[in-house]
Amino acid sequence: MRKRVITLALMLAFTTPGIAVGSDLPGPFPGLSGTAGSCCGESVAAQEAAEALRATYANYNFREVRETAVAGLFEVLADQNILYFAPASGHLIFGEIWDKDGTNLTTKSRDQQAAGVIDTLPLEKAITVGSGQIKVIEFSNPDCGYCRRASEFFADRTDVTRHIFLVDFGNGETTAKNGYILAAKDRAAAYKEVMSGKFDGRPVPNVAESARQLLADHQRVVAAMGVKGTPYFWINGTQIRGANIPEIEKLLTSAQSTAPIA
Repeated sequence: MRKRVITLALMLAFTTPGIAVGSDLPGPFPGLSGTAGSCCGESVAAQEAAEALRATYANYNFREVRETAVAGLFEVLADQNILYFAPASGHLIFGEIWDKDGTNLTTKSRDQQAAGVIDTLPLEKAITVGSGQIKVIEFSNPDCGYCRRASEFFADRTDVTRHIFLVDFGNGETTAKNGYILAAKDRAAAYKEVMSGKFDGRPVPNVAESARQLLADHQRVVAAMGVKGTPYFWINGTQIRGANIPEIEKLLTSAQSTAPIA
């Protein structure tokens, strides 16, 4: 049977029961190791779907297959991308599923997957800025104007500890800036320096190979979290896409109210 991939936006009522088939995320970090495409869940139907997916698309790497409420349709997680597979026809479907109330259930499922990864992130490899009680996980790019806006917002706050992973989109100047930050003895200071625009349009010093390796580690974390754009934040168990300052302030205020008293 000829393999086909169909791009659709599926407007269907959908739920995902708590049945997971797959492994941990690939990567060199504790909690992020595993073999893509493994099948070890409790659902026989999901296991059979995973086996059919491997047989139909032998070179396609995935981590998890789950049943859905749509008969014959299975949710597939691959590098934080959500796809759908119909074993009966062999179709692999790209798109989003919405319920009758207008909820994007594909996005909801993606968010749940990211939440399961957040506590396993190797924060020792991140750039740590500040020492406040509120933990902020941040994905940033030094040439992103919105990232710089968010960085300015956080600059004067003493209530947060920011753990920053750099996102690299392959632009030469941006890559050089990312490498400069990660090669610095004081990464927090270097991050602030770059975000202030010091190297905009100017040569960036060459960096050690170790910094390039660390930048590659950052990209593995970016992929594990499914980050597609910057800035991106996790604050008090909630994710924020973009420099939504009012929402960030709201989450920080909420985190302050629940923070333990020293």
